[in-house]
Amino acid sequence: MPVIRHAQQPATKGYYSKIINRQIVTSAVGATSFVLWEQVIPPGGYIVPHYHEVEEALTFLSGSVQVTMGDEHYQVEAGTTVFIRPFLKHSVLNRGDEPTKLIALVMSADAEVIYPDGFPEPVIWEDDI
Repeated sequence: MPVIRHAQQPATKGYYSKIINRQIVTSAVGATSFVLWEQVIPPGGYIVPHYHEVEEALTFLSGSVQVTMGDEHYQVEAGTTVFIRPFLKHSVLNRGDEPTKLIALVMSADAEVIYPDGFPEPVIWEDDI
């Protein structure tokens, strides 16, 4: 059983969503039925509307965000898990002044991210300007 130290995993900037990702459990370590990411949403950051064909769970470890699932909006804070059923369009927005840290679990080792409104514009990160 691999022991994966989060801080030792490379962090990458989101391309369509303004988040920082660390892939924690993927097929690279032998996962065959799910993936797990650690994500940080900076103040003003977001995860664009999308869905998956499989279940997903988001566990919020710090901060406070607005989670939209379908037409419903929820204010979510640390110590909360959101369950997202397959095919449910969802997004996350950090309107606060602090980064929000979460764990994302998707129940497929190769889950596709589907953008029902078409591909979003790529994120422009301030340090890329």
